[in-house]
Amino acid sequence: SGHDTSYRLERRCANLATVDLNCLLYKYEVDLADALDEHFGGTFAWSGGRELTAAEWRMRAEVRRQSMDTHLWNERKGLYFDYDVKLQEQSVYESVTAFWALWAGCATPAQARRLVDEGCRKFEVRGGLVSGTEESRGKISLLRPNRQWDFPFGWPPHQIMAWYGMYNYGFVDVARRFAYRWLFTITQAFVDFNGVVPEKFDVVNMTHRFQVEYGNVGVDFKKVPREGFGWMNASYQVGLTYLTSHMRRALGTLTPPDVFFQKSNWKTDGTPSHSPTSTPNPVPVFISEAGTPRYRPQSNALHAALRGLGSKPDARGLSADARKRQQQLALAAGGSPEDDARVGDASNYHNL
Repeated sequence: SGHDTSYRLERRCANLATVDLNCLLYKYEVDLADALDEHFGGTFAWSGGRELTAAEWRMRAEVRRQSMDTHLWNERKGLYFDYDVKLQEQSVYESVTAFWALWAGCATPAQARRLVDEGCRKFEVRGGLVSGTEESRGKISLLRPNRQWDFPFGWPPHQIMAWYGMYNYGFVDVARRFAYRWLFTITQAFVDFNGVVPEKFDVVNMTHRFQVEYGNVGVDFKKVPREGFGWMNASYQVGLTYLTSHMRRALGTLTPPDVFFQKSNWKTDGTPSHSPTSTPNPVPVFISEAGTPRYRPQSNALHAALRGLGSKPDARGLSADARKRQQQLALAAGGSPEDDARVGDASNYHNL
């Protein structure tokens, strides 16, 4: 999944079924099913090879989702955790990669609500999202130095995937708040240090100046800029697409995040300060710069779709075909995440 040094993985990496890797695999399985449906009529076969079907890949994704619910989801703590297959128990390390389940679309609406509540409390700091909690990292000493994917560091991929996931599940304000914190951190360093663009930040202290293994790629030893770093540059471009014009103006005047949120009456506890459909200058259904997908019924949290297979009516008296048609019409008319099958049954969404 791209992570290297972290006490989350040290001396046990081969034993862990990690949240992030399973989210990636789930998303790949869903994407393959979508590609087969959209471009090959649901089936594809190499010359002389075995036929692949969208249904097969969706079932694989659903089996994985159920296994993630069983082994990775912790209902009491409201987070996803890695699972140690050797010890046959969950890891206790709290990682921001729990948010990847929102990016992949494998969390139920109820899980998403818990995840946002707990995740914001644990991972949202002044400068963005921190990789993990200080408690999970443990004490640091000369014999136990800091690792670059642990507290207090924040990385662009974690930010981007969290924004995307929050938006997918209708937490638009939370996505914007995360994005503003991260973009302010980047902008402040760029302005104060002659255009520096590093690979990562200490998001707790909002600085790129720290001592950690491998240094901080994108800067030299005197902390002046060289070429920057690709995913940091990309995160800035993506992050801007989530901000309102008011937030962009505040960013341009280097208004610190907590000052901006206080003056703008934004909530900082994970609860949206506006509903997803009434947020000022709402995020469009498709953000080409960010790659946010169109709301497509086939790109759903698969448990909801599979439960709807067949003609059994739901609580509203609608068959599966009728529900699908209703969703297609709503989405064609510019529907909100509340109309999207990826965030689960509408009845569950409104009961959060």
